[in-house]
Amino acid sequence: MTESELTASIQDLADSNPALSASLQQLLDSGAYKDQVAFMAVFDGGSGIVGSANLSTSPGPPPLQDLSASIKGGLDQMGATGVNITDTTYAGHPGLLVEYRLALTMHGKPVTLSNRSYVITDGVTTYLFFVQCGDKDPTECLAGGDAMAGSIATTP
Repeated sequence: MTESELTASIQDLADSNPALSASLQQLLDSGAYKDQVAFMAVFDGGSGIVGSANLSTSPGPPPLQDLSASIKGGLDQMGATGVNITDTTYAGHPGLLVEYRLALTMHGKPVTLSNRSYVITDGVTTYLFFVQCGDKDPTECLAGGDAMAGSIATTP
């Protein structure tokens, strides 16, 4: 996703989900979009978002329990439902699996997005891999996210 596409998405979300729009604007304004986002893509099926994925990194391993509480608070502010945060491991590294749903209006139509965030820390870097699925049945999309998260190569 280019900077102009991100700006357009922020504007599209301003009415339907102001909290998410503000969070994305903060990402853009902070420069983290350029410095820490390793990959970002949105897949539009013409009638609305089919799915998206992004990977960001930050230095240092935060305490996962502190991060879990922070994530839960942010999701509550955005109006997320079905929030489930589970301790897990990825490639032998501690992490969190964050699952939730978020109702939005995209292209003038209501849609509920199913989301999974995979937080992985290897002791040096924290990786956040985020998958968002807009299909009526997100099973295949989310399974693809699980496979991608399992293939993330962390630093030694």
